[in-house]
Amino acid sequence: MLSPADLIRDNYGRLGIVLWEASAPDESWLKIQKDSRIRSVGACRWWTVAPLIGGGVCVPEPLAEYVRPATVDDALQVAREHKMSYFTLVKVFPRLAELMLPPALE
Repeated sequence: MLSPADLIRDNYGRLGIVLWEASAPDESWLKIQKDSRIRSVGACRWWTVAPLIGGGVCVPEPLAEYVRPATVDDALQVAREHKMSYFTLVKVFPRLAELMLPPALE
């Protein structure tokens, strides 16, 4: 079972940090997904994930591969490269605020 601050590989092979449990998407969203595994995953837990390459995704737990616990250094790497992710990552890694100032909102 996954939990916040886990490092996972999603169904597209992207490494990401699990942030928090997400609501399951509605049926209409599932039907338009290109990955047939998403369309057929059934009832399960879904997670909001911050991919290390930036952005955000929702991943069903059965299609997530646990890698290891994520570290504040992982979060710092993402926040440095994708500044706006800082505000999300600091919720899961409060220590991030000690290592990096919040980016300026422009």
